[in-house]
Amino acid sequence: MPSSAFGTPKAAGQGGAVVFPRFAILYGSTADSFSDTTWTTRTITGKDYDPYTIVVTLAGSVFTLAAGTYLIDATAVGYLSVTGGTNTSIKWQTRIRNTTDSTDVVLGTSNQFIYGTNAQKPSDVSRSIGNVTTTKNTNFTFDHWFASSLGPGYLTGLGGAASGAGIGDRYVKIIITQVS
Repeated sequence: MPSSAFGTPKAAGQGGAVVFPRFAILYGSTADSFSDTTWTTRTITGKDYDPYTIVVTLAGSVFTLAAGTYLIDATAVGYLSVTGGTNTSIKWQTRIRNTTDSTDVVLGTSNQFIYGTNAQKPSDVSRSIGNVTTTKNTNFTFDHWFASSLGPGYLTGLGGAASGAGIGDRYVKIIITQVS
């Protein structure tokens, strides 16, 4: 049977230890500001969990992974503060970018919605999930893009609005699982 991040499967009666995957969780607690039709690197504030040091370094919203294969699952919220216009088309997307080689390695979900009046405050969550394989220490960013048919002057693009729950806000969450 093939080996996996969860250990080598055993046939019935063979016994053996269960191997749990090695993973890390990064977060961003800064809302960030967006510009229409421009990729914005989301702020990664810190690590919630990384006891295996999967993330070799985290500096300036750039995370470094050692040689290996990883499953990256990243989500980010986008929020618009609208000051005018109606029936506006708004589009969102995220990506994981290999900044060492200047390539997009995982393109996230594409979202589009239309809002009707300037009283609404549209927000959306975009997700990038996929496998990444590196042969050396490689730097990555998590980027966010939006476009609106309103044009400049009518909206402010933000990476999130405070929940008001009285605890630390999370606008970005990245889960990195080491596959091999």
